[in-house]
Amino acid sequence: MATKYGSITVDHGAVTLPAESGKERETRLILEKWGADAVRDSDGTELSPEIRELNCKVFSTVCLVRADQAFARKHMDKVHQHAVMSDPVAATGRTLTIHLLDGHFRQQHVINWAEDPKKWWQVFDRSTGELLPKTRWSANRKQGTVTIRGALKGHLYTVNFWAYQIWDPTSMFNHIINRWKAPHKVAVDPIYPEVRKHLFDTLETWLDENPQTDVVRLTTFFYHFPIYHRADGWDKQRDPYGYLDCASPRAFREFEKATGIKLTLEDIVDEGHYHSSMRPLSPAFRAWMDFIHDFVTTLAGELIERVHRRGKRTLAFLGDHWIGCEPYRPTFARIGLDSVVGAVETGVQCRHLTDIPHKLVKELRLGPYFFDICFQQGGDVAMAASQNVWVRTRRALLRQPADRIGWGGYLHVPLAHPRYVEHIQDVCRDFRTLLINSQRTISQKSRPKVAVLTYWGKMRSWSLAPIGYERFTPETWLEILAGLPFDVSFLSFEEVLKGGVPRNISVLINGGRSATNWSGGACWADGLLAAQIRQWVRAGGGFIGIDEPAAVAAQGRFFQLSDVLGVEKEIGYTTEWNLPPVVVDRNHFIVDEAGEAFRPEEVESFVSPMPSSGNLQVLAARGAHILAATNRYAKGRSVYLARASFSWEAVRLLHLAILWASRSEGETRRCYSTNHLVECAYYPKTGRTIAVNNSPEPQTTLLYDGRGRRRRLRIAPYQSVWV
Repeated sequence: MATKYGSITVDHGAVTLPAESGKERETRLILEKWGADAVRDSDGTELSPEIRELNCKVFSTVCLVRADQAFARKHMDKVHQHAVMSDPVAATGRTLTIHLLDGHFRQQHVINWAEDPKKWWQVFDRSTGELLPKTRWSANRKQGTVTIRGALKGHLYTVNFWAYQIWDPTSMFNHIINRWKAPHKVAVDPIYPEVRKHLFDTLETWLDENPQTDVVRLTTFFYHFPIYHRADGWDKQRDPYGYLDCASPRAFREFEKATGIKLTLEDIVDEGHYHSSMRPLSPAFRAWMDFIHDFVTTLAGELIERVHRRGKRTLAFLGDHWIGCEPYRPTFARIGLDSVVGAVETGVQCRHLTDIPHKLVKELRLGPYFFDICFQQGGDVAMAASQNVWVRTRRALLRQPADRIGWGGYLHVPLAHPRYVEHIQDVCRDFRTLLINSQRTISQKSRPKVAVLTYWGKMRSWSLAPIGYERFTPETWLEILAGLPFDVSFLSFEEVLKGGVPRNISVLINGGRSATNWSGGACWADGLLAAQIRQWVRAGGGFIGIDEPAAVAAQGRFFQLSDVLGVEKEIGYTTEWNLPPVVVDRNHFIVDEAGEAFRPEEVESFVSPMPSSGNLQVLAARGAHILAATNRYAKGRSVYLARASFSWEAVRLLHLAILWASRSEGETRRCYSTNHLVECAYYPKTGRTIAVNNSPEPQTTLLYDGRGRRRRLRIAPYQSVWV
């Protein structure tokens, strides 16, 4: 099988190996064992001449904004900046002094005094939201303070100010997690013309010095995703999709010149929320994102063109310095990249890469990283983590293929664990077998077309919040959806308001916490969005609500589509929650087809039937708390799920819910496994069907292939079988 980077067999190709000087013999052995056809360096490692001369492609890493630390140290006024809000302080008298960096990590920031504080800084009474006149406060550079006059006792006050980032977040991570001892690195900002020129010159010099490099691996481009740290170094706020590290006085001036919009620090600080991608954005901030995206894609395109002139391919790591590189925007294509790579530990992260609608080589960097911290409990623990990553990733790959896989970190780390090395060999063979038998084609989808309804829509397809925020995001049910056999798209509330639900969509899914961009919060308040969807469901559409769908307290309701769902949630505004247990009726397609796998997660949902919901059927409840229910609404259907945390039972539940909501019950006899621990996919181009065992135990299943033919299979733990 031929690809851009060479041919593939079951034992060789489509794998990138992290290598390092001093491990030449080991690199050769692992290259052969895992069948890798490319080597790459990592932060803190180099490829020796001997490694570069191996019979494989060489991927070399360069992060231009932190490549020349001598230049950066001479131009500390041109490093990345943050708009920072001081921690709130309560006034105890008429005069209040705030130490600006109290509560912040002082190794990350220094205050920018080069720009006039009176021009940029803002002081707020956060108890009232009042912006104080500049005559009411003064700044002390020596003390790093702001003193407020005429403060009101008991009121909270904050200061918005500019601060230089004196430690690049990735450098900080490696020092803290990987115990690096090298000097701290800083990153320069290409918003300044002299920095842009230096970046171009640095790239040309780097290309001269790396003639054996086949693929130039850029750590995306210019701006790191924002991380604000507490005084102790722990995260204060982390937003992998935020647009904060690109903010600076110079950028604000350029933005005003281009758009006519004059930004203030509060436009970034946003009451201390820092315009999290979890919450609806102001029009000014959306315009800011557009401006930065255009700036980054234009400048990045010039860099890529220079690499191509040298006859080399390019690859961008969609992480770290990714700001301005929204891969689902049409303008992303003008960068001219040849390939992208991203860290993948879940099916959602896999789909975020594989679904990018541009002709690129798409590579998955599988977890866990080859870091000491990931292996400190031993190779068996790391192998279990890797197995979990591969099972989740593989089910997503069945729906949308990738071109390559690889790993990041330091090769010497896994070499101490022989069983882990054998495990990765199996993963590589499994991946290549999938590529060969599918011919990289997309598997057959079930009839229903599914759309996920969010604030962001297509622009943030398969995008998630950081680890640790799962309870506030739809990550768990998006993870389920990533491996189901449906054609999935993402719709924004704005699109539905303007044009309604597209005709080809069978099922809409909305959910998550009410005040977030996932559920929508205030987007539902005026009733217009609910009216559009209500009419669509009445005409025969299917709607699935999870957790707090279409939720905002308005006009006496919390679920603004409670009539469609047949259920409503009590949020403490009434005193009538002393309800009897609901009547459960399990005589339903979803329950019958799921069988023993029908086990909705038990939570206190505080969701109960609407009094007028005569077509509601409660499938599962915990006392008076509904866990799963269906409703018929005129010609349409709806399903409510109180929770859909990732489990194989939840996978089967959501699969069947989509089929029922779209009147597609017959799809359970086409490319379908009767065992919920086994999933399958059919590839019409090759006529082959794959069945995968997602469990650590042998499984038996009745399998219906893509043409509806039935056979019984027995599959070993975690294995895949082609028929």
